[in-house]
Amino acid sequence: MMKRALFSAAVVWVFGFGFGSGTTALADPVATGDSDRVVFYGDKVCDPPTYGYMVESFVRAKYPASKVRYWHFGTHGHDKIEVANEQFDRLVAPIKPTHIVLGWGLGDGGLKALNVSRIEKVKSEFETLVKRCKALGAEVYILTPPKPTVAKKNILSITKYDETVHRVGEVMAEVGAAHGATVLDWFGGCVEMEKSVSPRDMTGKDGIFPSPLSQSVAANLLMRAWNFEPIRVLIDADFEGETASVSEGSVKVSMQGDKTMRLDFSDFPMHLHTGYRKAAFSDRFACAPFCEIRLTVRNLPGSVVLLSDAVQRRRPVKVPAAKVAEGFNLATTSILSASAGQNRLIDLVADKNKAYSALLRFERRQLLDRVPEVELVESFKTQLVSRHQYHEGIRLIIDRTPRTFDFTLDVKVGP
Repeated sequence: MMKRALFSAAVVWVFGFGFGSGTTALADPVATGDSDRVVFYGDKVCDPPTYGYMVESFVRAKYPASKVRYWHFGTHGHDKIEVANEQFDRLVAPIKPTHIVLGWGLGDGGLKALNVSRIEKVKSEFETLVKRCKALGAEVYILTPPKPTVAKKNILSITKYDETVHRVGEVMAEVGAAHGATVLDWFGGCVEMEKSVSPRDMTGKDGIFPSPLSQSVAANLLMRAWNFEPIRVLIDADFEGETASVSEGSVKVSMQGDKTMRLDFSDFPMHLHTGYRKAAFSDRFACAPFCEIRLTVRNLPGSVVLLSDAVQRRRPVKVPAAKVAEGFNLATTSILSASAGQNRLIDLVADKNKAYSALLRFERRQLLDRVPEVELVESFKTQLVSRHQYHEGIRLIIDRTPRTFDFTLDVKVGP
């Protein structure tokens, strides 16, 4: 593995993902103003649901009054940095963004060993891209490409592609620092994460595309750089005393026999959702410190506690009673994520981003295809207008969607 270099003070290095030492919690959050327009621009790792989706979902939950707008431009398989400049005027410039997050470089090495001439080309193209972003007056944030792992048939181990990607990231960081951009070391964050998880957990089956776990590293970097404060809700209950309190919203207690305490919550705040249906939000996620729903239950008579949503009635989460007595983070389970109220907002964010991706694909197909037959011209125009209206309509629905929900938690004592 190549040794990582310290590029400049503008580079944000991650040596752990806790909320505190790596953040400026007292500073005002960045990129949450009503007039802010945030663009995530990159190769296919930027096509939602990815790190940008995590960040947007968090902002919608944490800062409900914010009217900040987000655009996610992934290039749908076109991974070379040259594409970034080719499509810039069509995709990014018309938005007039206030903040641009650049996520390029994973495919720029061509899945091959280090090639000096290619690196120089990447540097030249990336410098042009950064200058164009700065010319729009936007604040620029650069994510170095994430660390790939060994793919099937050991393709990447033969070519040492992780070294190529690392060098691409170094070059991009150098360019960013030279032009006043903030550089976020996604590659380095992956290296740190691999100290506690299997490297294969950081990518998909191809050994290249970042997994939800890796995406959470990038989300953590951005959320820290933008001074986001965590979502934090404290629930305190006494099993024997049959009482409970919550720091936000309200809670009512009822006992269901002598072994189950039922907590009915009203106006409970939305929490961070990863945006990945198949990946349960867990304490392994690097953005986990930004969401803490801390349940503390005192005077538990058993050694095991079964936690479940009383309405959804899914399989309960089994937790040692001692852990619940100390304080257990419900956000690291799927209990809250099963709530229809919680998922309403998240589904809308997903629909908005999917609608815009479909719109871009439709526009691109029109640009690449021949001019349609005369009989289809008006149909194409109508579809384009309709897709824009649908995307804008969902955005407005998101603005008025409640940021709180009701749910019922059963705390059942086991043997």
